[in-house]
Amino acid sequence: MADTRPGAATRIIRWIDYRLPFVQFLNHELNEYPTPRNLSYWWNYGSLSGIMLVVMIASGVILATQYTPSADLAFDSVERIMRDVNYGWLVRYVHMNGASMFFALIYIHLFRGLYYGSYKNPRELLWIIGVIILLLMIATSFMGYVLPWGQMSYWAATVITNLFSAIPLVGPGIVTFLWGGFTVGDPTLHRFYALHYPSLRHCCGRPPSFGRATSPRLEQPAGDRPQGVAGHDSVSPLLHDQRFVRIDCFLADLRIICFLRTKFSGRAR
Repeated sequence: MADTRPGAATRIIRWIDYRLPFVQFLNHELNEYPTPRNLSYWWNYGSLSGIMLVVMIASGVILATQYTPSADLAFDSVERIMRDVNYGWLVRYVHMNGASMFFALIYIHLFRGLYYGSYKNPRELLWIIGVIILLLMIATSFMGYVLPWGQMSYWAATVITNLFSAIPLVGPGIVTFLWGGFTVGDPTLHRFYALHYPSLRHCCGRPPSFGRATSPRLEQPAGDRPQGVAGHDSVSPLLHDQRFVRIDCFLADLRIICFLRTKFSGRAR
């Protein structure tokens, strides 16, 4: 009779999973998560946004190793990345054009939720958290736009931060705090770099934590399923196929843009 006892590797996995249920989490998300029967391709943009977030973090960390957050050296360091660093131009184009495509995915995901009523009871808290994350991502992308420290970056920082001066009483103080002085300069660039570099990882990278905390609400029937189909199944057999097709198409578009249409986002330099 064959030995049916679990092997050493299985015992180690079970020991780890008992204390840190990572395998159970993957099994729940990939095999047991209840979903409507007729999910369409519109339900893939959330996962695509997560994949793009990983791409943005990875490319951003590589760029940060070569970037110099100084008003005198920032622009030159970007030029060095583009001209002297091996494949630096590719990493920057991936990060730059990827940011535009990332927000395109986010807005498609947002309008899908609006169309199917994903903001309705009992998912109001999820919607509020999503809006907060969207505002954080917009602020993070603006601070990243300033970092190359060209003419567009400088005047964008000047104009956008001056909008806070319209706030009664505290507005001018907020502007002075953001600038680190009485004009946009080196302290402003340091502050924007310090906020942009960790904020996307620490603030925008929190949706999985929020999702796990609110997962009981996610798994309850609500008015966001297409065509109002009643009941939930386990993960649809076509759901992962749809995701893989979308991922392949999206990454193909990103490659075309980065190699052939580098000025897609309108700020290649």
